[in-house]
Amino acid sequence: MSDCFKLNVTYTNAKGESITETGVVLPWEKSFEVTSPFTAKMEGELVYNENELPEEVIYGKRYGIGYYNKSSLVIDMVGAFSKDDKEDFLEVLQNNPNRLKFSEEKAF
Repeated sequence: MSDCFKLNVTYTNAKGESITETGVVLPWEKSFEVTSPFTAKMEGELVYNENELPEEVIYGKRYGIGYYNKSSLVIDMVGAFSKDDKEDFLEVLQNNPNRLKFSEEKAF
């Protein structure tokens, strides 16, 4: 992903509290143990400074909430990429303002 992108993400921690992290650089992973039943929530968006965008923008998102050993919750972010010229990218975002936003919820 272009270096000009960062991530603002809000997730539910093991205590059920909403935690927000801003300006996160990918790759990013958050792990903690929970007691079942637990509902994991994660939402956020990729953010950028238009002045820092290169002429060819590579961007993308793929998010997931998973678990291991039925008690350790893993929230991870990895890239699924697209490539556009800067002008085309900004036009796509103008016509689709939620394109860089994401949200997921999963019960364990």
